Amino acid sequence: MYAVLSDLQTRFTTDALIQLTDEAGLGTIDQDKIDGALVDATNEINAYVAAKYDVASLVLPEPNLTRYCCDLAYYYLHKDEVPEPVRKRYEDAIKWLTRLSRGEIKLTTAGIEAAAAPSTVEFVSPDRVFSRETMRGL
Repeated sequence: MYAVLSDLQTRFTTDALIQLTDEAGLGTIDQDKIDGALVDATNEINAYVAAKYDVASLVLPEPNLTRYCCDLAYYYLHKDEVPEPVRKRYEDAIKWLTRLSRGEIKLTTAGIEAAAAPSTVEFVSPDRVFSRETMRGL
């Protein structure tokens, strides 16, 4: 995942996260709901990142991916009623990810290589041994 609970708590208030996840009324953050939203956000980000990068070899943490993962997860936690500022952050994240997938911008973490362009396959074989001429009379 590109972000964890502490990243969300840094970006948003703990009280807001409790309000969004605590359906049992215990006054605590529901870690399962947080994890579900972060997994969903990570999967969506991977769909964009994979267009230009090998997702498995990314060097983490990557600051922009962490930030946008938090924004997407926070949006997902809102379910049906999404406040306008939260919706705007989500839309900004999608715009940034779209630009990333098109190659208009690059990830900032050093050491990340763009995925190589698809290679072509070349078959090489020795000269033909058996032909009509060499097999004539057998």
